[in-house]
Amino acid sequence: MEVTLKTEVEAGASGFSVMGGGNEGIFIKKVLKESPASKIFSLREGDQLLSATIFFDNIKYEDALKILQYSEPYRVQFSLKRKIAGKEELEHIHSTVQYYELKAQFPIYFIVCILFSVASIFSLLLIF
Repeated sequence: MEVTLKTEVEAGASGFSVMGGGNEGIFIKKVLKESPASKIFSLREGDQLLSATIFFDNIKYEDALKILQYSEPYRVQFSLKRKIAGKEELEHIHSTVQYYELKAQFPIYFIVCILFSVASIFSLLLIF
């Protein structure tokens, strides 16, 4: 059985090494006893590291820049805080979010439409 775990937000993830990479993924190779990795994050050898969230509050500019530069070739998800100028900008953001939600649902919607069309054609053939 496999489970996906999310650890608490803490500073100082140290005391572990990783292995792997590429298509196989990143796995915890070794965890030092009594380290933050063991005590705070409960990492175990063999755990697959799916993602890591790095918080940018109180981070040095140079460190943030390095992290962002190194992450460029990989999938990234941002959590943002934005000041909204007015109602028009809020409506634009809302329509953009709806567009992406619709885009994500399009394949399912498209398949349902095809199945409905096939069922309708079958019904017509049975009548004649």
